[in-house]
Amino acid sequence: MQKLGSLFFCSFLLLGRSSCQPNDPPNQSGQLCLTTLHPVIDLISETNSKLLSLQSKLDVQGTYLTKEDFETRLNVTEEHIAATSTHAKLTELQESLNKTQDDFQVRLIRAEKQMQSFQDMVLAVLSRIESKFIPPNFEKIGDRYFYIEKSLTATWITAAASCRSMNGFLASFGSEEEFNAVRKQLSHSNSYWLGINDRKKEREFISAASGKPPKFVKWNLTEFNDQNDDDCVSLYRGEMFENSCSAQFRWICQADTEV
Repeated sequence: MQKLGSLFFCSFLLLGRSSCQPNDPPNQSGQLCLTTLHPVIDLISETNSKLLSLQSKLDVQGTYLTKEDFETRLNVTEEHIAATSTHAKLTELQESLNKTQDDFQVRLIRAEKQMQSFQDMVLAVLSRIESKFIPPNFEKIGDRYFYIEKSLTATWITAAASCRSMNGFLASFGSEEEFNAVRKQLSHSNSYWLGINDRKKEREFISAASGKPPKFVKWNLTEFNDQNDDDCVSLYRGEMFENSCSAQFRWICQADTEV
């Protein structure tokens, strides 16, 4: 920087020397040259000061902006850029998740409606099938269909044949709840044949419809009398009795073979 100032100074001296041409050399030479060069000298001094000041500032900046500082600032800048990019990606991901959740809710509602529609259709088909295979004159009591004879009486064998002619069987009950629901439909002054019997083997009662042991029985407390011909079961006033299969009673039929 000092060399630049000196060069600049010398240039102005030469310029001054070439332009300082006094009309009266003996009297004007020294004074005229100084008068002409004085502003130039001041300008050179001021310019040199500014250049020195600028060089000082550059030296200070160079002193404090070390390699470590530069790398630190560079790392901070990179981290800021990365954080900004990560935030943008997270925002984009959140928006995508929100959209996916909304789409899922819409699809779930649509699937539920379709499932409900399908269920209604299946129930309607089952209802038509059920109505097609339920014998005439049978009524639904609880979850099953029964026929209750309200006027005629017959032996157990005849009653069983009558149920078979209606595409049914003498009845048994799947639960106490079902038993009570049917019992409410009966006359208290009449006995009704059921499908429960031990005709094949004494004390091994089975259902005429399923061939399996009955799921529910409600015996009268005076049973059993162990008479050999009492192999058929009747229902009277809410209790079950063993009777001779040749007795004449009303009867109850069921439409299925489940019980």
